[in-house]
Amino acid sequence: ARKKLSIDAYKNGFINLAIPFMTLSEPTAPAKTKALVKGKEWEWTPWDSLDMSLGDITMGEFMDYFENEYNLEISMLSHGVSILYSFFANKKKVEERKSMKMTDVITSITKKEFP
Repeated sequence: ARKKLSIDAYKNGFINLAIPFMTLSEPTAPAKTKALVKGKEWEWTPWDSLDMSLGDITMGEFMDYFENEYNLEISMLSHGVSILYSFFANKKKVEERKSMKMTDVITSITKKEFP
């Protein structure tokens, strides 16, 4: 389970050694988006994440499940720092990946074995 932190727990520091300049700031909360999921209103922000356990399904099956379950369109899908899908990616590559199991997509992109 993830630990929920309040906005007060976050700080930002920026240093530019070329001029010399240093600033510290506190972030503002991100904008909230509302969606209707199974008849109930759901609010989320770009800071939120969803942990899903659907087994080793194909990327296409995952995207279909997400769009049907949450009534939202996926614009980007990542694993760690690797982008598995993005709306601006090569369409041929996207179609190829959609037919692959998620573990195979992750392994082919990260070049690391999936645990």
